[in-house]
Amino acid sequence: LAFHAPGQGGDHAHHQHGAAMPAPAGHLVVLVNDLTTGEPVPYLPISATIHADKAAPRTVSLVPMVGNQGFHYGADVSLPAATTKITVTIGKPTMRVMSSASGRFARTEAVSFDWQQ
Repeated sequence: LAFHAPGQGGDHAHHQHGAAMPAPAGHLVVLVNDLTTGEPVPYLPISATIHADKAAPRTVSLVPMVGNQGFHYGADVSLPAATTKITVTIGKPTMRVMSSASGRFARTEAVSFDWQQ
């Protein structure tokens, strides 16, 4: 999981700073690789739920993209300054999975990342 603020790049998360003013849109990036092969996994439904103090959680869908750093799932989104956690939900593949690999893609997974200012 990485968040690239406008004008920033790289592979590391960049946390937004600021007062009550809304943060500018950045790019939320999720990379999903198969633990067995190390290859990126396409055709997954992916969403990120943004948790911020004193606000209802907001869920955004991430879509498959290709950029200078290769394949990823992403969304242009503004993170509130009060963001405390991001939960990424990875669904079952929407493509046909052969029986030899079906066990690796059998269930939905969710992982949460604490977000600090």
